[in-house]
Amino acid sequence: MFWKGSTMRSGFLFVTLALSLAPSVITAEEAIRSPKNPAAPVSAQVTVFGAKIHYVEAGNGPVVILLHGLADNVGVWDATLPALSPRYRVIALDQIGFGKSDKPLLAYHPATFVDFLRGFLDALKI
Repeated sequence: MFWKGSTMRSGFLFVTLALSLAPSVITAEEAIRSPKNPAAPVSAQVTVFGAKIHYVEAGNGPVVILLHGLADNVGVWDATLPALSPRYRVIALDQIGFGKSDKPLLAYHPATFVDFLRGFLDALKI
């Protein structure tokens, strides 16, 4: 909804999916974190259905997945990652077609994003 003079941005849906699963393996990204700051965010990518999906990961513990809205990227979670990473393994991804992820010519329907999210979670063994 728009109000005259409002600075609120519309069209963004932020979804947080919290899974109570501990990481089963230490990833290569975790290995390069500084011992002084093990919760420091690390940028990485994984291939899902032949497309590269960019993500940022920080912390250890139960997994929290952060999904940005339309026309956005992982940058919207810059303040959230450090706040959650002391207690959780936080992963924010650039959804297919956004940010640093590949932008293939696809029919971008809600089911497309669901399929890529499932593939992303499978690739990270979550």
